[in-house]
Amino acid sequence: MNKFYITTPIFYLNGSPHIGHAYTTVAADVLARFQRQNKQEVFFLTGTDEHGAKIAKSAQKANMEVHKFCDKNAQAFLKLWEGLGISYDDFLRTSEPRHEEAVKEFLNQLKSAKTPKNRPALYEDEYSGLYCEGCEAYKTESDIENGLCPEHKIKPITLKERNWFFRLLDFEESLKKQIGLKKMKIMPEGRQKEVAGFIKHGLTDIAISRANVPWGIKVPFDESQTVYVWVDALINYLSALGWPKSKKFEKFWPADLHLIGKDILKFHAVIWPALLMALKIELPKSIFAHGYFTVGDEKMSKSVGNVISPEHLIKQFGADATRYLLLSLYPFGQDGDITIEKINLKYKSALANGLGNLVSRVLNLVETEFEGVIPVAVPSPRNLKNRNKLLENEEIYEAIGEIEDAVAFANQYIEKNKLWQIVKTKKEEAGIILSGLCALICEIAKYIDPIMPNISKDITDRLSAKKITKGEPLFPIV
Repeated sequence: MNKFYITTPIFYLNGSPHIGHAYTTVAADVLARFQRQNKQEVFFLTGTDEHGAKIAKSAQKANMEVHKFCDKNAQAFLKLWEGLGISYDDFLRTSEPRHEEAVKEFLNQLKSAKTPKNRPALYEDEYSGLYCEGCEAYKTESDIENGLCPEHKIKPITLKERNWFFRLLDFEESLKKQIGLKKMKIMPEGRQKEVAGFIKHGLTDIAISRANVPWGIKVPFDESQTVYVWVDALINYLSALGWPKSKKFEKFWPADLHLIGKDILKFHAVIWPALLMALKIELPKSIFAHGYFTVGDEKMSKSVGNVISPEHLIKQFGADATRYLLLSLYPFGQDGDITIEKINLKYKSALANGLGNLVSRVLNLVETEFEGVIPVAVPSPRNLKNRNKLLENEEIYEAIGEIEDAVAFANQYIEKNKLWQIVKTKKEEAGIILSGLCALICEIAKYIDPIMPNISKDITDRLSAKKITKGEPLFPIV
């Protein structure tokens, strides 16, 4: 069966969705739409991570009951995804009963499981260590920079608790083998070495439960504990498919692609596969960890005042252009820097003066010189098939580059042939050139469909009309 199961991380609900959430989710949507275009049966999962001490504190700070706080913030994500045209197949919230049932079943099976060294996968112990409340994760000394968590710039607290632990160390050799054989592909290039480095540095057993955290899922065999929020969250990839027994799970598992930010690579490429190995569940086929972006060379922060709102971008440029702009500024997988100025410049150069101008020029000539009918059927003067290979390898930025090159080629083709002149003197020759450009624009429309589905349809509709007209600008100057 030709199936493709793609996931985003489930986003933490301690605040409103921001441009980083939009970046990951738009990228996943582009890849999901591309696979559907290629006749794959796609299951695209996203959702929200709603448990843990940090959520409870955020609700308390907002003077809201925690369930209502989660409902409000989940609705904000749903509204943004609707605004961006995200074509998810399921939006899972970890507070849903279907997820809680799967988490409890997973923990029960884990309690009975054995490690590769034939020891119980879980054991109870007391642990004292550094804990970052921002990450909701334990830290080692090597994780700390100048006494602070490098991600949240806060000092970890010393936490001492009796918890349930997973024997991650017993899976070290199995993980090395899986990574060495590339049974689970880790991308882009360089991330696999990072994961190998995590393992080489030395694994330690991990807590899979917390004491004194009431907002969470109770450990089924020890109700004094709640399931550690990261374990709870990872299981969403199974619970959304109705694991352990459902036709959907049998059909779509393993995940073809977990799309994540690089900050959660260790959870997905080390802890998650080890947990799956313990239950003898097939590993995901691939994990892609994209980079961070800064805003004006600084980390995005309300206090700095450099937050770029995705809603603002949609209002200014429209949903399709926003999708394009988010993914076209720097290579997907790398770190990059964005500013409103860079976004404005890209909009004008690539969309308004690029693709929009091309469509306007060509369709205007068809309308005014050929009575709105494409003169002859001729092939496109340029092939865009390399774009398929690029998107198959998650090279979204490079695929956009192929499209931009084709647009530039077409605009230069018009200039080189002085089409606006020869249409007056050599109409038959001009008709052939113009028809070829229409074929190229039709191809461009097809290839931009996963990125800008509404613009793609608009172009296709204009080209297939009985009487072609120039129409309104695709990308008005803003």
